Amino acid sequence: MTLTGRNTIDSPVGEIPHVETCPHCGRELKRTSINVMGKTYDGLPCWGSCGCNESEHDGTATTRAERRYRLAGIPERYLTVKADLEDYSEKVLSGTWLYIQGNNGTMKSGFAAALAMRILDTEKDKGVRHTARFENSRDVVSELQGIFDGNKSDVLDRLYGCDVLILDDLGKEQPTEFAVSMLYEIIDMRYRDCKPIVVTTNFTRGELAERLAKRDRATAEAIVSRLCDGVEVVDMYGDDKRMVA
Repeated sequence: MTLTGRNTIDSPVGEIPHVETCPHCGRELKRTSINVMGKTYDGLPCWGSCGCNESEHDGTATTRAERRYRLAGIPERYLTVKADLEDYSEKVLSGTWLYIQGNNGTMKSGFAAALAMRILDTEKDKGVRHTARFENSRDVVSELQGIFDGNKSDVLDRLYGCDVLILDDLGKEQPTEFAVSMLYEIIDMRYRDCKPIVVTTNFTRGELAERLAKRDRATAEAIVSRLCDGVEVVDMYGDDKRMVA
């Protein structure tokens, strides 16, 4: 399994391509600006400004793909990550759960993001693509905890409604009773309906159980039990690629 990616991405659209002419017709491309999530990015090539249909298709396809990835919650850092996914996307779409474990800096999240993008690009019916959500475990717990009126259904519907849920950095949240309870609800509702989850974590399942059991052992064991039932473990141990020697 190989994985490549950058540690930083300067903008949500990645590096501004140094493109002066259309790769299809050779005519000069104009430069343009776009606004993404309230930020303006200048100097981007205006695909299609040469009058070439192939060029216009290139720009539209990129924009549509990035829009799908962003709406699915994939962080900007991983939008350009490429990975050798082997047959993992097919396994997940057939119902297999993945438990991706390893130490810091081994690109677990990058691999999961690349997997999510592959799933988002896969059609389940003609013209209809599969859906996926990339969610940070700690952020989800914080979001749910910040809902004071008790109506958490919108968040839970988001986590339940997608074809595949990626739960990133499981175990990094503070193991409060509330956190353990919410994690159980999220995992259990997908488990009962055989809807796949892909987990990334620094902890083995035994270590995760001990960490979550500090507040609620019975619920912690129920969470890990579901993460053991037919779940494929993907080991990604190695050197921390973020550390500079």
